[in-house]
Amino acid sequence: MRTRLRKMSGRRWRFTARVTSFSKVGYKRRQSARSVLLKDVRHRGEEVADHVWVEAGYWSDELRVGNLIEIQALVYHYPKGNKYDYALGQAWLLDVLQETRPTTEGGVRTTDAVRSGAEHRYA
Repeated sequence: MRTRLRKMSGRRWRFTARVTSFSKVGYKRRQSARSVLLKDVRHRGEEVADHVWVEAGYWSDELRVGNLIEIQALVYHYPKGNKYDYALGQAWLLDVLQETRPTTEGGVRTTDAVRSGAEHRYA
């Protein structure tokens, strides 16, 4: 799937993606870095990766799981085993296309779309 990212390597591009989870990366007492898992990563409507971990920064402080976002990021390659894999780095948030907020219905926690309609922006 990431073979499409290989052709984009070394440049900045705009992507849309869905925020899936947040994680802290670190070992024991060392400084930990926060990462964001993005799924369904698309460029101009074409899926370029099923998922990607991106280092979080100030741009991701207001994000919630389920948000559909538009980011601009650098595509780079890194060694993984005996080959190279491709990832996104130096990202910044351009827009939150669809926001979600937690709601409770009958004791079950769900997410409710607040603003939508921009999902087909690059279709």
